[in-house]
Amino acid sequence: MDKFQITGGRPLEGCVAISGAKNAALPAMTAALLTDQRVILNNLPRVRDISTLRNLLEDLGVDSSVTHEAHGNRIDIEARQLLNPVAPYELVKQMRASVLVLGPLVARFGHARVSLPAAPLASVPSISTSRGSQNSGRPSTSNTVTSTRGQTACAGQISASIRFP
Repeated sequence: MDKFQITGGRPLEGCVAISGAKNAALPAMTAALLTDQRVILNNLPRVRDISTLRNLLEDLGVDSSVTHEAHGNRIDIEARQLLNPVAPYELVKQMRASVLVLGPLVARFGHARVSLPAAPLASVPSISTSRGSQNSGRPSTSNTVTSTRGQTACAGQISASIRFP
């Protein structure tokens, strides 16, 4: 749609409720892994990627709950007792954004293992999977994850495992 055409000769008035953006909500949800305190996110959109990421977080040991509100969801996330730093392929393959858990898991555990999603990372213009990763802003040509020291941890394999001291 290129434009809205309003006819009727009267000024347009009223309110429109807009829910939050999925691409802003997903990193906020994974950032909740960085603390053992309760994180409350409001106005999250009702889309499948939000519920998929919530399932992934729960598999990692996060307690969460969803409250359906009139203009979006409210999600309470509490990562007090994370079980382990491994995100299983069965959940990760469902969406590319699941690699966002890699950085927070490395921050909490010092290492993490996150399978690469089924969709090729080359189709994502910019993606950072760990602290200190460099990205030139161009699409990646291979499924490569590098550590902060620049060592290649994974090149063209199904999963990446990164360990930090």
